[in-house]
Amino acid sequence: MNLTSRLNVLPFDDLDARRTLLTEIFGKPIPDSLSILPPFYCDYGLGTSFGERVFINQGCFFLDYGGITIGDRVLIGPRVTLCTAGHPVELDERYDFITHAPIVIEDDVWIGAAATITPGVTIGRGSVVGAGAVVAKDVPPLSVVTATSVVERKRLKSVGSSSMGTAEGFAFITRPDGSVVITHRGRVATTLRGQRAAEFLDEVDDDPQGLMARVTGNYKRGNERTAKQHPRNRH
Repeated sequence: MNLTSRLNVLPFDDLDARRTLLTEIFGKPIPDSLSILPPFYCDYGLGTSFGERVFINQGCFFLDYGGITIGDRVLIGPRVTLCTAGHPVELDERYDFITHAPIVIEDDVWIGAAATITPGVTIGRGSVVGAGAVVAKDVPPLSVVTATSVVERKRLKSVGSSSMGTAEGFAFITRPDGSVVITHRGRVATTLRGQRAAEFLDEVDDDPQGLMARVTGNYKRGNERTAKQHPRNRH
């Protein structure tokens, strides 16, 4: 990252200095036909390899700890992100370690502006990734993929969640910083921090039914006050 910060302040026409820094960033000689337009951002560098006649436009992010392999004649548009690293999905593991998987971009691929390629994806030979697309699974050769979407893949386990409020739709999650998030039917109702969070957790063990009755009552009264204050309900 220190090397890329130096790369991004070079005069644009200082091609020799740019090539020298890119060789340092990637830890090995780069093809003479490789063209990378700054600004360019990379968090590791040593995990990336290039084929011939690769063009990378301005503002791209290569998070290459898991390995990025780019074939021949690949075109990468501005602000593209290739991200090989992440965190475990389950909440009780998310802060413990980093996950990673390689990205492979085969020959003659064109990736449009601001696309994001996620860990473990292979983009097949000759394919096109449309601008702004989020690619989270392999793309077959000679395919065109576009658009973004939100698809629910699974439901996560709640860490520190309580079953005491299931009848009313309430549950709570204890965060690593000690704060407590109380949810109602999957939506955040309130967040407790510091002493309030500690008192809540103590009372959960001592009087769960009484505590949840209070939480339920407070939440409903808060919703009633909000409804009365809404402009359409004022007279």
